[in-house]
Amino acid sequence: MKIEVQLYATLFQYLPKGAQNRRAVMEFADGITVGQVINQLGIPTQHQNMVLVNGIHAQEDAPLMDGDVLSVFPPIAGGRDLPGSRRQSDRTLACRASPADLPRFRRQPACPGTPRVP
Repeated sequence: MKIEVQLYATLFQYLPKGAQNRRAVMEFADGITVGQVINQLGIPTQHQNMVLVNGIHAQEDAPLMDGDVLSVFPPIAGGRDLPGSRRQSDRTLACRASPADLPRFRRQPACPGTPRVP
């Protein structure tokens, strides 16, 4: 059966040669699962974050059908700061900055009690 595999960001390197636009239509055995396709492509587990089949979140044990579109996204930077970590999010830094210090396109920080900047 044929499955369209779309790999985003840094994952495109796991597509077979000749793939275009970060996608490839590939032939697989009937009954293959999302996880089996990911394993066959050689994508390390820690490099996959969000998996969609036909635009809907899917688990690794989900079976694929002929004509399905499998999309895999890597982890994306960001997230919540851990207590005690040195890393500070943009929001934390924006709350400490005066409105005049913020870039023009971010003149309004999302901080409680911060006045609007015209």
